[in-house]
Amino acid sequence: MLVKLVRFAFYQHAEGTVMSLTDTKVKNARPAEKAVKLTDGFGLYLLVHPNGSKYWQ
Repeated sequence: MLVKLVRFAFYQHAEGTVMSLTDTKVKNARPAEKAVKLTDGFGLYLLVHPNGSKYWQ
């Protein structure tokens, strides 16, 4: 049985509009020299480490 949990996540543009942090954006997040934070706009964020690992915090 395959179970897929879906959470509606959002991130905020500089203009103040709230946009969805999509599955595609999470999968396409690439590591950089330093850890990268992708936020949903409501306190949850995805941390992408330089080695490529991804953690929700």
